[in-house]
Amino acid sequence: MPSKERMYIQELKQELPYHNVRSIVRFCQNHDIRLFSFTGSKVKFVLRDQFERQMEKIYSSEPLAKDLKVINKIGRNRNYKTKRRSPYKPQGQYEKEVLSRLANL
Repeated sequence: MPSKERMYIQELKQELPYHNVRSIVRFCQNHDIRLFSFTGSKVKFVLRDQFERQMEKIYSSEPLAKDLKVINKIGRNRNYKTKRRSPYKPQGQYEKEVLSRLANL
């Protein structure tokens, strides 16, 4: 008899290469993983056995999927720095005059 152990969406974020809940829900729907929730609650979960069974099917049919999962996990842990824009430099004569007047106020 399969166990009734639950995996909540937050746990699935660690297992799957997705950051938000909508992507995880869509993944589960596309791969026939049934989502459950308690009556009157927004908290969603899946059964661990069903999830693991489906993941084995996915990885057996797509041998590169495990490698991609590892790459996505590595990429998720990086701290990306945003590029800073250089300050605005006026190009035309009119723009230069207006900016110089504003600076002198």
